[in-house]
This record gives sequence, C-alpha cells and structure tokens, in this order.
Amino acid sequence: VFSTILKGQDKIEKTLIKQIAGRAGRMGSKWGKGLVTTFDEESLEYVREAVNSPLTPLKSAGLFPELYHLNMFHEAVRAIEKNKDKRKL
Repeated sequence: VFSTILKGQDKIEKTLIKQIAGRAGRMGSKWGKGLVTTFDEESLEYVREAVNSPLTPLKSAGLFPELYHLNMFHEAVRAIEKNKDKRKL
C-alpha cells in the first residue's frame, strides 16, 4: 500500500514505483501475482500507469564502491607495503 507517491515535492519515478510494487507483489514467486494499491484514486492512477509502462533498457550503468570498501582496500595495500618494507631489512 502506497501511502503517498511523493518523495519530497516530486512524484516517485515510475521505474521505482514498478520496482517497489514488484517486490510487494512478490513478482516471480510461486504466488504469481501480488496486489498493490494506494490511499487515494489519483495516486492509484499514477501507480497503474507506472506498473503498466514498459521498462526502458539501460544504455550504461556504473557501480561505485562504498567508503567501507575503499577503507578495506587501503588497509590491504598498507599491509602489503609494510610486508615489502620488512623484506628489505
């Protein structure tokens, strides 16, 4: 149940509505179809449009590591460098 279709002052993007509705409906599960609804008719119409709209294929995508991963990489490089220095002695 969508209590709102707004994120701040703007409507949630239709692709995100589709993703949320798909998860809520357990798309692809053994139950086949799920249900999604809203608190008001105007929002329901927007959700219907979103769910029934075709997906636009991505032209490109990028994944960026989080700070946690960068810190792990940094610590690993430091450990390697420390071992190199020990071998020189």
